[in-house]
Amino acid sequence: MKYKKNIFVDMSATLIHHGHIRLLKKAKKFGRVIVALTTDKEIIKSKKIVPEIKYKFRSEILKSIKYVDSVIPSKFLINDIFLKKHKVDIVVNGNDYKKRKFNIKTITFNRTKNISSSLIRKLAARNYEKKNNKKVKDKKVYISLSVDVLHHGHINLIYNAKKYGKLIVGLLTDKAIVEKKRLPLISYNNRKKILENISGVVKIVPQNEWSYVNNIKKIKPDIMVHGDDWIENEPELRKQTISMLNKVGAKLIEISHTKNISSSSLSQRMFNQNMMPMNRMSSLKRMLDNKNFCRIIETHSPLSALIAENTFITNKDGSKNEFDGFWSSSLTDSTLKGKPDIEVLEINQRLSNINEIFDVTSKPLIMDVDTGGKPEHFEINVKTIQRAGVSGVIVEDKKGLKKNSLFGVNVKQEQDDIKSFSKKIKVGKKISDPEFMIIARIESLILNKPVSDAFKRASEYLSAGADGIMIHSRQKTPKEIFKFSNLFKKKFPKVPLVAVPSSYNAVSEVELIDNGFNIVIYANHLLRASYPAMEKTALSILQNKRSLEIDNKLMSIKKILELIPGTK
Repeated sequence: MKYKKNIFVDMSATLIHHGHIRLLKKAKKFGRVIVALTTDKEIIKSKKIVPEIKYKFRSEILKSIKYVDSVIPSKFLINDIFLKKHKVDIVVNGNDYKKRKFNIKTITFNRTKNISSSLIRKLAARNYEKKNNKKVKDKKVYISLSVDVLHHGHINLIYNAKKYGKLIVGLLTDKAIVEKKRLPLISYNNRKKILENISGVVKIVPQNEWSYVNNIKKIKPDIMVHGDDWIENEPELRKQTISMLNKVGAKLIEISHTKNISSSSLSQRMFNQNMMPMNRMSSLKRMLDNKNFCRIIETHSPLSALIAENTFITNKDGSKNEFDGFWSSSLTDSTLKGKPDIEVLEINQRLSNINEIFDVTSKPLIMDVDTGGKPEHFEINVKTIQRAGVSGVIVEDKKGLKKNSLFGVNVKQEQDDIKSFSKKIKVGKKISDPEFMIIARIESLILNKPVSDAFKRASEYLSAGADGIMIHSRQKTPKEIFKFSNLFKKKFPKVPLVAVPSSYNAVSEVELIDNGFNIVIYANHLLRASYPAMEKTALSILQNKRSLEIDNKLMSIKKILELIPGTK
């Protein structure tokens, strides 16, 4: 019997193809074909890939080929010792084989063109990606953003979300944001323009509530992507969202929250450091467009304004009760200076105090300008006031020497005629910025005139250009102002209406809202609170000839040193 030579073919055959078959067929002509098949471990070590088919099954496939007589495990690189061990007579390989010299005969064939395991792998990956991407592109992916200040955390969320399909961003409207936070520095339309230029964002829709539920119900996304920080920060919102996602058959994907960054902290910093006069001035009107009700409190100094700016109560649902802005009262400004409340302080003197308040705060301020003086003076003063960043003024329809309204008819007070006061409003509006508000304060009820007179004046003042109406009363109950407000809101449902419940202080904010009011001003309470506290302290020191007895009622020295940044 003629001896058949052992023909040695070395291959990995991770993806067996016709190039392998042709080489084996050629090798078979020379004798008995032994395939040295690279093991899985060697492929991982040398090629840095995990073979698609394990050694066991690659070997099984090769043994089923008629040109193969046996299969043996092999390292990635063979040598003469290995060949001698297996009694190899001839080595057969393709010309793509790395040139290595053996001590036995080697036959080299041209490799089969346009085919290799690597090429098959690339084509398979490309086809899979193409098919998979088609499926991905059909999916609707939803995220919600406020983007008051765009930062890398937003980009990270967008980048991760767009991988799953067509990305729809629910952009929180100003109205939605103020449900939980302060009015954003940038308006909705401008925030939308920013997002429209971010790669990966396919569509932007308004999200009109803090809750995602209504948008999810309407859009019916396949996937919603959210940062995992809400697990701890807003568990109730997450619970509601998951419930609605389950109803529409959508999947929730939570990614790691980008640490040490948030729009709220950046926005607060920008508010505090970069609240330019024009931005502050326009913020009241924007707030009224997006909030049903604004809470304003008197601030007579930078210190009182800091208290008003930073004092809040957190409700069970995570929302905050806080003051939306400041009231610069002519009464408290005059009292602080030890002057009577008769319009004795000059506008520039009062604006100096307001500028100091603006140095340390960021919220809008409404200024009490009493009667506004003569129309010619009012025109000049409005220019000066709005230039400082004040959001609006409230001007009362009285004339002559100003007397505090709460004196009522016990002192001489004269109401201006409608025509004359309307002229003053027109003069002010003609030269004021569209974002600056002139609110007419009606004194009819103070002077015991009927509600019909107040309503007539309100109609005329609005025709003259007034941006809102303040109705004043010195009664202990809100009965007469509610009578006015119900009449007023039937005809002017969208016009801001202001209440100052100094005398009828038992009225609640809920009652004011139910009766059509949009702004409440607590007009003198912080100054009134400070006087008895200072008086009590002074008396205690006099009585005890030391400060120990009153010390526990006072702010600690440590706290007052830490109150203003930069002191320490």
